[in-house]
Amino acid sequence: MILLVLAWIGARSLWQRRERLLAWYAQQQAAPDRREGPREQPDAQERAPRRRGEDAAPEEMVECAHCGVFLARREALRGRGGRLYCSDEHRRQGPRA
Repeated sequence: MILLVLAWIGARSLWQRRERLLAWYAQQQAAPDRREGPREQPDAQERAPRRRGEDAAPEEMVECAHCGVFLARREALRGRGGRLYCSDEHRRQGPRA
């Protein structure tokens, strides 16, 4: 008898979850696109794949003063004494000893 009651409770729970999932799915299907404004189509220049070396200016690479990894200068973080670091954590830790 106890097993029958437990089976009924489990089945009811699964049925309720199914109903909630179906309601959520129906709501998602009926909801309009949540992004505001019209979608902008990329122009032909943005869509076209770039070939290697085409319109790509080389970037200067710098070395992290803490770990030695190389990264683009525009991504580096400047620390004390003008040293460059790859992350805020390495900037706080300072140069390697």
